[in-house]
Amino acid sequence: MHFNDLATIFLALSPLAIAAVIPDLEPRQEEVRADEAIFLVKCSKYVKNAKDASASGSSDKLFYYKDYNNAVLAKNQDDECFPSNPGPKEHSIDWTTGTYENPIKGQLDKKAVTIWGITERGDKTANTAGHAMFGGARFRCYANADYDINQDYGDKMYQKCYANYYCTREERQIRRTFFTVYENTEKIVLTGKEVHEPKRDGYIATVVDGAFGNLKTHMANNAADDTRYPLGNSGAYMTFTVRRSEKDGDLNFEEDRIDKVADLLKNQLNAKIYATDTLGECIKYPSGNKVLGTCKHTITFPKEILVQIQVADQQVLDWDDRDTVVIKVYSGKDCRKDSVGVKNILGAILSAGAAVSSGGFSAVAGGLGAIMGITAGGDNC
Repeated sequence: MHFNDLATIFLALSPLAIAAVIPDLEPRQEEVRADEAIFLVKCSKYVKNAKDASASGSSDKLFYYKDYNNAVLAKNQDDECFPSNPGPKEHSIDWTTGTYENPIKGQLDKKAVTIWGITERGDKTANTAGHAMFGGARFRCYANADYDINQDYGDKMYQKCYANYYCTREERQIRRTFFTVYENTEKIVLTGKEVHEPKRDGYIATVVDGAFGNLKTHMANNAADDTRYPLGNSGAYMTFTVRRSEKDGDLNFEEDRIDKVADLLKNQLNAKIYATDTLGECIKYPSGNKVLGTCKHTITFPKEILVQIQVADQQVLDWDDRDTVVIKVYSGKDCRKDSVGVKNILGAILSAGAAVSSGGFSAVAGGLGAIMGITAGGDNC
């Protein structure tokens, strides 16, 4: 979201006579771009339609985006420059060599930029990895940009660019969605068809597909906490407890934010959970001219997932919950610690946010923001 200086708006609305009597009442100030971003980029040039796929040249650049989201969407940068190299001049830029006394320097959008203190890896909490100044504003830099884009470079050339680091304004507010997956799982037993490959059983697939989708139903019906959503014919069920600190009419309220959590879990976890299906005892019975059968299918679900949608001032990173969701599964039969299975589940969740690290979307940009998470022990069986 872009904001104009208030004085500029007042001047635009002032009568012409006043403007003539008091010219330049207050200097026009530049538009503040809360979501602007600088990417520390390495690019390689390639010849179009060439048999030799090797790069024909490489360069190190700074890319500037007026809106960080455009970088996530792989759109072309708004400006670029070749920065200074504080390290050996004959080598490509090692971004970690910039210091406060001798920073990496450049000019973007007609403003000076200096970058220093970049570390090879960001800290574990938020991937923070260095500092920058841009046009007089303080920026914070992050590792794990995961920026990868192909761009035309004339009629005969194109370039592939990637970045491991990027920098955004310190004073903006950012959002993340933090998942805690507890190290216990529940095994539920469903009765399905006798098939040689359990993955072909449509009933089992329907139960798995609908499990996390029930969170949308829960929100649509404004259901009570701990309303039970049966998991097929297993006798097990899933519950949701939702807390929202924002309400309709608040500045950053999004009615469908919890639905987005449901979609993310469904899209990322269904295949993982479905893959745990193991075939157990089977019973055959006659049906007309055929002999049919049913089999027990054992599916493993995470016992408990805590979802926290949070915001923080970027320069402080003191995260404050906006929405929380607690998802639990109860079978009453087989709850056990399963560190490996839980880590696989968390990995599937985080893969959805691989393109965005903690400096990512601002709170005003909406959605879930950065996707982060941990596994945690717990006595929740």
